Amino acid sequence: MDIPDYLHPNVAEVISIEFDAAIRRAQWAVVLGLVPKKDGEAWCVLLGANLEEGVSAFGSTPEEAIYNFDKAMRSKSGSECSKEAP
Repeated sequence: MDIPDYLHPNVAEVISIEFDAAIRRAQWAVVLGLVPKKDGEAWCVLLGANLEEGVSAFGSTPEEAIYNFDKAMRSKSGSECSKEAP
């Protein structure tokens, strides 16, 4: 790929941004269109009717809740993080 000389200093940064964006788009909460909701002092991502029946995760920030939800979806039981409200 021919990259103009004036862009060379920025190529690594652009590649890093694109890589990070691709990882975020592949997270379960993003794929499923789930939105973190404030639950007391924590943020919660929930897939299902309620905490007992669904898959859920908590975090101190929306991004942490989405990350924990991704871990929960990848775990065998689907509830790895659901009981861990901070």
